[in-house]
Amino acid sequence: MQARDDFTLPPLRVLRAGLAGLPPWAPPRQGIEARLGEYFSAALNLDTTGADDDFFALGGTSSQAAAIFARIQSELGQRLPLATLYRYPTIRSLARALEKAAAAATTPAASPAESDCVQLIQPGTSALPLFIAPGIGGDIVGLAHVARQLDPQQTVYGLRSLGLQEGEEPLAGMAAIAAGFIAGMHRVQPRGPWQLFGVCWGGLVVLEIARQLKDAGDQVRLLALLDPPPARQDGHATAAPTRRHFLARRLHVYRAALAAKPLREWPAYLGERVRNLADGLRQRDPFRGDPTEYLRWRVREANIRAMRSYAPPEWTHGACLIFTSERADGASKAAREYWTRHLHAGDRVAWVPGRDSGDAITPERAGAVAGVLRERL
Repeated sequence: MQARDDFTLPPLRVLRAGLAGLPPWAPPRQGIEARLGEYFSAALNLDTTGADDDFFALGGTSSQAAAIFARIQSELGQRLPLATLYRYPTIRSLARALEKAAAAATTPAASPAESDCVQLIQPGTSALPLFIAPGIGGDIVGLAHVARQLDPQQTVYGLRSLGLQEGEEPLAGMAAIAAGFIAGMHRVQPRGPWQLFGVCWGGLVVLEIARQLKDAGDQVRLLALLDPPPARQDGHATAAPTRRHFLARRLHVYRAALAAKPLREWPAYLGERVRNLADGLRQRDPFRGDPTEYLRWRVREANIRAMRSYAPPEWTHGACLIFTSERADGASKAAREYWTRHLHAGDRVAWVPGRDSGDAITPERAGAVAGVLRERL
């Protein structure tokens, strides 16, 4: 028998028994819990997942959450925002939410705070919440590991970009994005002082929020930015992203993927793409019932446009800059120097481990970022 030349061993599953800090083992019950157990284990690369295991305590990331929710959509027929995990982080609680939704033939009821762009990440008893703006993708799931390593009594809200859910339109321009967040923030905290933290692109968002609050006569107690991007201000106005742009991008991705495959795999790959196209034409829906990828792409493109046209104001009222220590020099070094000078940060600069902002808020490294914030909250 001829040996396969493309054989690779599958990645070894991590043993749940070797993880610390988990509750006693509780097997998922048959039905939805068992299905969710499969989804959690596959996404998190675990040999098994207990019904009461917390997704974030298992080290779950936004990409792993997206994988789980994609399977919920495709196999169980229910579409939920990723931030649902903050309310239902375990298999058991998420199963109950899905069962209740199925019985009511609707999605789980959302509180006003959850249906808004300002969403609760960590309930607490602190008088002053911390509001966190995420990176350019606009989704707040990846902020959990920083929030969970703050004081347990610290209330934390995430600022989710509009447009990630069906029926929402992304906001155009940094001023409009910040104003939309401020309106949501006032619903949960009527007046200042305010505490703001932004990750990468989110640093620009909280800076603009701080500017608008200050202009309105309000007080900003904390303004912290993690690896804010270079200030481009190139005024480059591209066309607003549309479905046509997205589909053209997908075709480019398919073409690149096809070119990377050996010829013997072309027929199967092209056949799958043709079947997907036929399904989309039959349903008169190019996304075949799941526009999640398109919505995420559209938000990202809108946020990129907002960043490129934004002229950051100088800030002389005290800002904390957090930089990752393993980031390359070049443009990143120039950005660090620019922001230190532009925000008059002086000695209010902290360094944390990480290759970039995304790496710095992973489960393994988020504690350093949380430590900087704890000193200032």
